[in-house]
Amino acid sequence: MTALPRELMTVSPYEHRARPIEPGTGSWTMILVRSIKRAMWRIEHERRIRRGIDELMALDDRMLADMGVSRSNIEYLARHGR
Repeated sequence: MTALPRELMTVSPYEHRARPIEPGTGSWTMILVRSIKRAMWRIEHERRIRRGIDELMALDDRMLADMGVSRSNIEYLARHGR
């Protein structure tokens, strides 16, 4: 049996011994791609929330009162819903 290169070894947080990464499921390129996709999703999610906050802030106080929203809790409602 030949030894695997160091790049193909990983240590599980629950195990104290190295084990090979399954091909295609945990290669460093796949991990990098998933991390980038996750970061892009978070940025887009934050943009949508900020857009919603900006739209609600643009409304006058009477419109907000009709919806049962005060200006002080717009950000909380936009981030967490009702």
